[in-house]
Amino acid sequence: MKTTKYRKRCFDQIEGIVTENKALAAEVDRLRSEVGEKVAEMGAQEEHRLELTQRLADQYRQREGQSRTPRQLFVAALIDFADQRIIHVGLEEEVARLRQEKEQLGQELAGALEAGRRASEELGQRNRELSGK
Repeated sequence: MKTTKYRKRCFDQIEGIVTENKALAAEVDRLRSEVGEKVAEMGAQEEHRLELTQRLADQYRQREGQSRTPRQLFVAALIDFADQRIIHVGLEEEVARLRQEKEQLGQELAGALEAGRRASEELGQRNRELSGK
């Protein structure tokens, strides 16, 4: 009777660990998908911002005519470069954050898998002990 209860408890623990592992794996998959979507979204936003910047620059040139001095052209190029760099840095920070979150979930998954492996080994050992008695 004790053996049956112990085995049931062990199997319940293993079942719980397996369920938790599946949930963590699903969460990792969801986050990977989310990262891909976020990167694509941010790329589209960056492209849209660059297009708007170009349109504004074109409108400014039309309004001012083609009589811009080299200094004005240089300043406009610096402003465009700074805008693009700010967008790029924002994307890098978001990707780094998402990578860190993915790594943390991977570590949690590895811990859960290790706990499941240990529980399985313990169950096997207990079964061998009970079979030997």
